[in-house]
Parts: sequence; structure tokens; C-alpha cells
Amino acid sequence: MGNQQERKNSVQSDSASESDNKTRGRKVLGVEVAPLNIPWERRMETVAVAVWIGSFIFGAPSGLIFLVYLAFFTRLWWISLLYLTWFVYDRETVNKGGRRFAWVRKWKIWRRYTNYFPVKMIKTVDLDPTKNYLFGSHPHGVLCSGAFACFETEGTNFSKVYPGITPHLLTFEAHLAFPIYREYILSGGTCSASRSSLNYLLSYPGGGHAAVLVPGGAPESLDAHPGLENRVHLKKRKGFIKVAIQNG
Repeated sequence: MGNQQERKNSVQSDSASESDNKTRGRKVLGVEVAPLNIPWERRMETVAVAVWIGSFIFGAPSGLIFLVYLAFFTRLWWISLLYLTWFVYDRETVNKGGRRFAWVRKWKIWRRYTNYFPVKMIKTVDLDPTKNYLFGSHPHGVLCSGAFACFETEGTNFSKVYPGITPHLLTFEAHLAFPIYREYILSGGTCSASRSSLNYLLSYPGGGHAAVLVPGGAPESLDAHPGLENRVHLKKRKGFIKVAIQNG
């Protein structure tokens, strides 16, 4: 009787061990590789996040390299010239509400990106679409993943959760100084985090706009460490409060 019970426990232990091995990846050169039995949709979610991170890291230099290539190594140099001329002429768009495209915000990749974490938007109050708003987002994190999912895409169905409100995720204006890459960022609704940009959005006639600011900025992003408490950097970052008060 005792031997049968021991054998049963041994079989259960072995099956549990095999199941654990299937769900855990193998290590290759010290890096744990995902197991082969991960569902296809989960893999697509991982790809979506990888694409987003890749665009953040390589988007700006890729745009510059492409323009340089057209200008100096092809007969299409005039395209680079025309675009750069328009780029300079259009430079204030980043401070005047940006240039969003709803179809870009609804790309299926953003839904998968949102589901990867997952990111969820929980509504706690209705917002009057005839007014303008200033949202504060925290924590900053390394790449503002949560803010991007909620306000730069329709991955969390922002337009359905808050109908009539147009969100604008604000970023350091230097991020919008790179040709071609700027158009990609603007397409989701991003604008400059400058004072003039904030004033423009908060004073927009008829309301219906929400400026989304991550006040901690770069200093707060450097405090993004796994397992540590989130720190809010606000002591020397209160200018946005003054702008909000000035705009009622």
C-alpha cells in the first residue's frame, strides 16, 4: 500500500516536472528562450512589443539615413529637399495639436501590444466633452508603455470609454525634431510638452481635448527599476500646474 502511494506521488511529481519544463524555456548562452508551445497569439503580442521598441530605438536614425540616401545616392534627391523644406515650414504643428490619424491609432498591432502586458483603462468618472483637460500619467517608466497604450493608440478603446475627448500624449520636443520619425509619432496624437503646446490644447475652443503629461520626465524614467517603489518627481516640475490654472 505504501509502495503504491509512493509510486503514485512519484508519477505526479514527474508529470508536474515535465509540465513545468514545457512552460519554461531553455537557456541558451545564459538567456532563457521561450518554449515552443507558447500560443501563436501570445507570440504575436511579443512581436508587437518588439516592433514598438524597435521603432523607438531605430525610428529616428532610420529616417535620417533614408533621407541622406535619397539625397546623395539616388536621383530622387529632390524628394529629400521638398520634404525637408516642408518639415521646416510645418515645424510648429507639434505645438498646435499635432496631426493625428485615426486609422493609425486603430492598427491591430496596438491591440496586441496592449494585451501583452496587459494594459487596461478603468473609467472612474465621466468627462464633459465640452471642456479641455490635463491628465497626469505616472510612473514614467523607461518608455511610457502604459501611457502609450492608453492615449497614443486605441488598444484600450479610449474613444469609446471617453467619447468626444481627443487625447494628446505630450513628449519632449526634441523627440519631434527627427524627419519622418516625427510623422510616425504625430500620427498617434503626440504633441510637444512645451508651454505653448499645453496652452494651445487647454485653451482649444469648444473643448474636447485632453493633454496627457508625464511630469516626472527623464529623471523619473531613470528610477524605473524592477521591484523598487515608484518615485514621483514633482518638486521642481510644477510649471504645468501654473499653465492649467491660467487656462481655468
